Parts: sequence; structure tokens; C-alpha cells
Amino acid sequence: MKKIIVIIAIAIIGILVISYQLFVNKRKLTSLKLVNNQSQISLEPKIIKQPMLRVTSFALHESKSVFIPYWSIATEAAQLKQYNKLYYFGVTTANLGINRRDTGYLNLKNFTKVVESTQESVLVLRMLDENDIHTVLDSENLQNKIIEDLIDLAQENQFQGIALDLEISTLFPKSIEEKIGQFGMQLFSLAKKAKLKTSLIVYGDTFYRKRPYNLVILTPQVDEVAVMAYDYHKSRGEPGPNFPFLGKVKYGYDFQTMVGNFVKVVPKDKLTIIFGMFGYEWSVDEQKKPIMPAKSLSLNEIKTKFLEKCEWKDCVIKRDELSGETEINYITSQLKDNFAYLYYHIVWFEDEQSVKIKNDWLKQQGIANVAFWAYGYY
Repeated sequence: MKKIIVIIAIAIIGILVISYQLFVNKRKLTSLKLVNNQSQISLEPKIIKQPMLRVTSFALHESKSVFIPYWSIATEAAQLKQYNKLYYFGVTTANLGINRRDTGYLNLKNFTKVVESTQESVLVLRMLDENDIHTVLDSENLQNKIIEDLIDLAQENQFQGIALDLEISTLFPKSIEEKIGQFGMQLFSLAKKAKLKTSLIVYGDTFYRKRPYNLVILTPQVDEVAVMAYDYHKSRGEPGPNFPFLGKVKYGYDFQTMVGNFVKVVPKDKLTIIFGMFGYEWSVDEQKKPIMPAKSLSLNEIKTKFLEKCEWKDCVIKRDELSGETEINYITSQLKDNFAYLYYHIVWFEDEQSVKIKNDWLKQQGIANVAFWAYGYY
């Protein structure tokens, strides 16, 4: 009897344990489902509608200008309609002010005839002779007379602006930079009072060769800084590109570095890049060292002489990948004393294709103003 009671007790206890375990498991399962459901809700990504950003793209207000030299004035204005601005290059100095016997002064009226009412015109004061430059910079009275004459000429001939092109290429003392700065500030200040726009023309290698222009003080005084992005390789130097687009390691400097230097001190909307539509032809020895100064050739002359049909011996024409410009190598011969002498020649030049490469890059940098040297060259 006792055995039966013990067995029944054990069975009851077992049933109770099993029931309790089932109850606990059921609660765990329910809790787990709740947790999982909560996790799914909390992890579900929330889609929050953000207001759309309005993106406005501003097109660069491009300005295309051209220099018209006094020796190459157009008789027909049709070809000039594509330009926003015409620079007349220009008038120069004398001991008593503006040189009124110079051809640039005498052709002034011919230039004004080709300017249309929609075009801006700029009168360039060309100061290229270093002896004359020093004479002017050493005389305050002469400076005042030159400025007075220049402003009068600009107003009489309905120019909208004046430009200073003062070029010193030799070594100079620090005092020259100070004198140029003083002359420039006086010129630009008086021109602005006369309601004329002001431009300063400088070398493309201003920073590379440390030219005597203090752009920190002069830039705020002018409406435009025009950079001559050509003539990096000089006629009296070794052959090379007019101004290489790339190739700082190979050539010592390049177009992109030049622009980078200028935008540090000149606002982009004040910056105009001038492309030189010409090249140089060097006579060189077998090591490609120049044996005499190079000869300047306009792009039109290069096209006629080489690109349309190159008749010279071993004429090789190739575009340089780094600079973007074109190099031509050819040989001439001369019979002397029954012996044939060979002469080696190298030509480098800027053309429409190399300009496009540089201009497209300028637009990417936010620089929209370009000019060309010069009318009649291309």
C-alpha cells in the first residue's frame, strides 16, 4: 500500500514539474516573440522626406577680346564682331608726354573707325623701351604729363578704358618696383576719376622670374589684370613652347602653375589671360642649341610656310602632349666651296587647338576672360 502511495506522489510531482516547465517555456516564447517584434519595429528604417535642395548653375560671363596693333589695323570690321573688347596697341611716350609723331598715335583715328557701339575699346600705353621707361620713372613731371595726355586721348576718341603695358625684362633694383607702383597708382587713380576703366598688363612669368610688379598694391587699383600667357621661351633663349600647358618638371614652369600663382592675389573676375597666336623659329646646332636669336612668326605665316605644305628636308611636325603646343623640326642646306652645309631649325607655336586645351581648363577654374595677341596673326 505504501508503495502505491509513493508512486502516486512521485507521478503527481512529475506532472506538476512538467506543467510548470511548460508554463515557463510558454512565457519565454511569448517574451521572445515580443522582443523580436519590438526589434523589428525599432530596426525598420524611417523614411523622412527632406526638402529638395535647389541647385542653381551660373554660366560664366565669358569675355573674348583681341589686341589690334597699330601696324595691323583692320580696314573691315566684320572679323572683329566676335570680340567683346578691342585693345588698341597703342601709343607710347616721349620726352614731353605722349609721342605724337609715333605711328601708333597717327593711326589712332583709323582704329576708332572699326569699333562698334556694342564693343568696349581700350587704349594701351605701350612702354617697351627700357631707356624710355627709366626716363619716365625718374621724372614725376613727365609722368604727370603722360597721364594727362593719355586720359585726354582716351576721352577724345571715346575709349572706355586705358591699359598700362610697361615691360622690363632685365635685372632691376628694388626701387624700380616701387617707382612702377607709384606711377601705376597715380595713372589708375586719375583714370578712374575720369570714369575710365583700368587695366594692367603683365608678363605670364611674373612670379617665376620675379618681375617688378607689386600686384598686392596694384590689383585693388585696377579693373583688370591681363596676363601675357606667351613668350615663356624667349627669342634669345633655347627652343621651347610659347607657354606650356603642363610640364613644370621638364620646362621649369607651366600654364597651370602660372594661373595658380595669379589667383592668389588677383580675383578671378579681374583676371584676363592673353594667348599669343604666334611662335618662334630657332636656328640651332646638332645639339639643338640656338646659334642666333629666333625669328618671330605669326600663326598665319606658320600655317602657310609649314602646315599647308612643308617642303623642307626632313620636316617633322608633332604636337607635344605636355605643352599642348606644336613643334616643327626641319633642315636646310647650302652649298659653299663645293661643300654642303646643313642648318637645323626648330619652330614652336601656339594655335587654336592648344588654346582650346588651355581655355577649357580656365573655364573649369572659373576664369572666363581671355584675349588674343594679335589681330592679323591668325
